[in-house]
Amino acid sequence: MENHLFAGFNYLQSDNLGDYIQSLAAEQFIPVVHKRFNRDNLGEVKSSKKYILIMNGWFTHSPGSCFPLSPAFRPVFWGLHVTNWNDSWQYLISDPESLDYLKTHQPVGCRDRFTQQKLENEGIESFYTKCLTLTFPKRNKIIKKELNVIVDVPILMPPHIEANSIRLTHHISKEISEHQKRVKAKELIEFYKNNASTVITTRLHCALPCIAMGIPVIFFGNRKDYRVSILEDIGVPINNFPVNHYTYDQGQLEKLKQTVWNEANWNPPSIDFESSKTELIRDFKEFLAEKLGKH
Repeated sequence: MENHLFAGFNYLQSDNLGDYIQSLAAEQFIPVVHKRFNRDNLGEVKSSKKYILIMNGWFTHSPGSCFPLSPAFRPVFWGLHVTNWNDSWQYLISDPESLDYLKTHQPVGCRDRFTQQKLENEGIESFYTKCLTLTFPKRNKIIKKELNVIVDVPILMPPHIEANSIRLTHHISKEISEHQKRVKAKELIEFYKNNASTVITTRLHCALPCIAMGIPVIFFGNRKDYRVSILEDIGVPINNFPVNHYTYDQGQLEKLKQTVWNEANWNPPSIDFESSKTELIRDFKEFLAEKLGKH
């Protein structure tokens, strides 16, 4: 690896620490980040140097500025998720240069089965990898004190949960420096590892690293959203939660609360992911080594 330059991401348009947590996961597998580039403008980078870039994560706020990537990058497509939140899919499948680029660098490892299937429909060889945030090490310490860590869930939990809880968020101001966002993301992971008896969240990249660390997780989200479908694949129920909850009045929120209270399992087991994690790490290291050998 010493003969290669490695790139990492900045997320200048993001206010979500989950993006930075994904970078922490990917960067476990490289010796150093030589330079960082804005995830949403990878197609506009001009550099005479060539960088290995692990394409693990959510793409993208600006598809026309991202795909195809600049010749400055040697991409390692693993854990790719293409969003339907904007016109990213429409752009990708209608832009011949982007499709040719993906075909040039296939096979493409995908974070979810929907992304995999969509790419295969376009004639791009792809496979399902899950996410590198599932590779964080399992915690060794036993948590003796109950602490329910509630992350970005906008309703009250049952009294016995709230009585021993703390509320945190993955939202962070875009005005904070990229360095400080990365520091905050690392601090969050450490806090979950060292303190949480259970994590209750609507955030995918709170849930996945906590599952990897052996922390019981209660997840609320949209079961029809392919972005979070990975959770059910690894055995974590998705407790249905409306996407537009922020538009609810007090009466609707109260009704939602009662539904949530009745349906969720408030004493979930931790998921034994260690065997699958070992395979995931092995497969990614082999894939990365193969890509490095080609460059």
